[in-house]
Amino acid sequence: MNITKVALSLGITMGLAACGGGPSKDEARTGYALAAGLATGLAPIARSQMGAALRSTATVPGTFCPAGGDVSFTGTGNGSSYDLTFAFNSCNLGAAVFDGSWHFTGDATTTKIVGGVSLEGQNFGFSCDFDLSVTGQAISGTACGYTVAELNATGG
Repeated sequence: MNITKVALSLGITMGLAACGGGPSKDEARTGYALAAGLATGLAPIARSQMGAALRSTATVPGTFCPAGGDVSFTGTGNGSSYDLTFAFNSCNLGAAVFDGSWHFTGDATTTKIVGGVSLEGQNFGFSCDFDLSVTGQAISGTACGYTVAELNATGG
């Protein structure tokens, strides 16, 4: 499913962040749905940098931010692993704007993502910390104070 459609369908039902304590579970689900799409899309780009020498900041190619802004990265690769920082610079997905950064480390099969982003949409605005592991299309870890399993579960 298109990231923007996920954001729009989930974002419409969201209210403002609850006072204190971070985003609600529904907000966290929205944040995670958006972030999961970005994470699985950026992980192959990170892996492609394994053999790269130290780079100055580069902009991610493609349409990660279809409504404006960009995603840039800097870091190193040594042939078997990588250590990169991806910065979200007002990355506008249409239904939400991302700002912040994620630190990617990994090898040919697994990517570890740690960092925080703020998400702003028409009906919501909150910040989330992420600690994720991406293997293929499978994601585990925590997002916005909840486990991925909690966010993927239906109901409450």
